[in-house]
Amino acid sequence: MAKIIKIIQDEVVIAMDNQELITVYKSSLDFNPKVQDIVEVYHYKGEYIVNLSVQPSRGSSHTNNTYTTINQNVVGGRMVNKLVYILLAFLVGGVGGQFFYAHNYGAGIFCVLFCWTGIPAIIGLVQGIMAIGKEEVQPGMIIV
Repeated sequence: MAKIIKIIQDEVVIAMDNQELITVYKSSLDFNPKVQDIVEVYHYKGEYIVNLSVQPSRGSSHTNNTYTTINQNVVGGRMVNKLVYILLAFLVGGVGGQFFYAHNYGAGIFCVLFCWTGIPAIIGLVQGIMAIGKEEVQPGMIIV
């Protein structure tokens, strides 16, 4: 298990079991991180998946140091519904709809500003095709 050791503004520093330190963005977590929180960290296709874990209470039937996952969050990307993302990329990719859905507002605004060139529409088409081939990390969910 890894442990959150420091929180600096929008960055969270996590100490891994092998003493390696990784830094992730607080905004990419779906839980409110606190120093000393125990987390599970997985490396998947160049991105980190962070699960907040809680230790069972002393009165529970668990006697060993097992942890229960209560949230799954993606660091370095965002978990989105695959079908919705594909439809947005194909239907409104010319104005960056898929970017806004994935909370990538900078790229979405870029697409809106340059929609008259047709380049964002091509990008949307390519992203829709790439999303079709992406492996699901949960049923119906992909990381973008």
